[in-house]
Amino acid sequence: VKQKTSYDIYYGLVGSEMCIRDRNNSPFVTANENGNFVVTYLVNFSTVVAQRFSSNAQKIGNTLTINTTSGWNTIEPSAAVNNDGSFLVMWGSEQGDNKYKLYARLVDALGNFITPEIIISEPNKYIASIGHGKHTAVDGNGNYCITFSAYSIGERPKTYLQILERFGNIIEV
Repeated sequence: VKQKTSYDIYYGLVGSEMCIRDRNNSPFVTANENGNFVVTYLVNFSTVVAQRFSSNAQKIGNTLTINTTSGWNTIEPSAAVNNDGSFLVMWGSEQGDNKYKLYARLVDALGNFITPEIIISEPNKYIASIGHGKHTAVDGNGNYCITFSAYSIGERPKTYLQILERFGNIIEV
């Protein structure tokens, strides 16, 4: 683990900066109310990876490979972590013709997969934006809320909302 010194906006020492892994891209971090957090990132633009951390930045368990399906180009993982330590990761994977499918997968607090990959987006849509900013959140009931934009040829992008309960079942909205 490589460490560097970090400072707050007033140039006060915050602590050490920690290198989680060399040669990765599209990092995303999310935390719960307890301060525990999950970092997701891509390896070689095809593998979605997640690592759990405690509130004092200690690794919890092993690094998890989240996706089993990868297309031509896998993009922008994002996540939301529940207060019980379970979490959802979502990402997009190109299926050809610049069309992406949006996937999600749930992981329990022990690092076990609750679900296989869940296809979130409609088939044959072009995904306009995913992963940029906070597109995955968890509500007070433990339901996961996912937003993304998608379009068909000749249409303007539309914003979609999908809600999954904590076991991966889609809640009709």
